[in-house]
Amino acid sequence: MKKLISINKKIDYEYEIREKFEAGMVLFGDEVKSIKNSSFDMKDSYIKISAESEVVLFNFKISQYKKSNLNLLKHKLNRSIKLLLKKSEIQKLNSLLKEKIYTAVPKKIFIKNNFIKIEIVVVRGKKKYEKKESIKKKEIKKDLQKNYKLHS
Repeated sequence: MKKLISINKKIDYEYEIREKFEAGMVLFGDEVKSIKNSSFDMKDSYIKISAESEVVLFNFKISQYKKSNLNLLKHKLNRSIKLLLKKSEIQKLNSLLKEKIYTAVPKKIFIKNNFIKIEIVVVRGKKKYEKKESIKKKEIKKDLQKNYKLHS
């Protein structure tokens, strides 16, 4: 069972999705509680693969948990977070990221079997005319659904 915590809806508008991966996150206790309370920002986050073939999430800002007894000096607002993927998934992600047109970004954060997971999407930036087309398609779909409800 999945419980959605947050989703970045702008990704569907800004980018064309090529591939999706589900990864675990290496977090500290107070970070888990902050994420469960939606006290984070993944707006400018991105994923890279390190030289040791580790998948790392950058610019993922987690606020300090209010009731935490750790002092403010130990908590880093903007630290890199290691992501957990299968070896075959890391190799696939690495081959996609070697092509210069693709980028990996986080799209969703959710809880699955009491573990915090992140959905990584490999994307290519859309051109301006592609963004306009996607808006038109959404409006047409919305109009069709509205007309269907009126005539039912």
